[in-house]
Amino acid sequence: MNITELMTLVEARNRFAKRLTVNLLANVCSVSLVSKLQDILYRYRGGTCPLHLKVQHPDVALELQTGVNWSLRLEDELMSELKHMLGDENVHLAFS
Repeated sequence: MNITELMTLVEARNRFAKRLTVNLLANVCSVSLVSKLQDILYRYRGGTCPLHLKVQHPDVALELQTGVNWSLRLEDELMSELKHMLGDENVHLAFS
C-alpha cells in the first residue's frame, strides 16, 4: 500500500462531502429553535458543502437547497452542535 495523501478527518469531510442535510420536524420547530439553528450555521458559512433543509410535517415534506452563500465548513464543532441540538438522526452528511 502506498500513501499518496494524508489529511485530517475535517479536511476529508470538507473535500468529499456532497451535502449536509438537516431534518426539521414541524412539531418541534419553533422560532427559538430556528433562530438557534441560524446562529450555528452562520458561524460556519464560507465553506464548500451545500446545505439542504428537510422540513417534515404530518401532511407534507419538502427539501430546500440553500444558496451558495450558505455553503458550510464542516468543522467538528458544527457537527457536534447540530447533533446536540437536533439529534444524530436529523443531521446527515452525503458523500455520493
